Amino acid sequence: GGMLTVLVVSAASVGWAAEKALPGEWLYPVKTSWNEEVRMAMALTPEAKAMWAVQRIQRRLQETERLTVHNMLTTPATTQITNQLKQNAANLQAHVRQLSNTGKSQIAAEVSGQLEATLRAHQRIFSEVATLDLTLARSDGVRRIATAVGAHLSTAFDDRSAAEANLQFESPRQVQTAAT
Repeated sequence: GGMLTVLVVSAASVGWAAEKALPGEWLYPVKTSWNEEVRMAMALTPEAKAMWAVQRIQRRLQETERLTVHNMLTTPATTQITNQLKQNAANLQAHVRQLSNTGKSQIAAEVSGQLEATLRAHQRIFSEVATLDLTLARSDGVRRIATAVGAHLSTAFDDRSAAEANLQFESPRQVQTAAT
């Protein structure tokens, strides 16, 4: 019993400490592969899973900003962030399509619209930062991430447009239910 308690407390402590980790730090994989996956598993509805997927993308973009401000945006960190963004965006896209395919196009459109707004705001920030007098590695990293954000923005726009187009085929009752 005592050993199990120590293991549980240790695992919880590592998980909690990992929440502050940034790409390139040793606890970052715990944050993205354990903590965030547990939270996804705890999101029980397709809507909750889609919203958590948006939050994961927001987290990656905030991490990029923190790394840039602290002059820690290295090439490996940039690669790690772009890979995570790609994975998180694909996950979100699957959830949005599931919502659209199950008569919840209104929610799918709202989630995609929220992602679009987030991506546009961060794209503006990254574009402005890329024009500053930064070290070459940092400005290259910001440009690479801005390019990835632009691609994901295009996909989010397409997903929102498709979900909005699906609304005309859903009954008013389905739309009302999806909105609640």
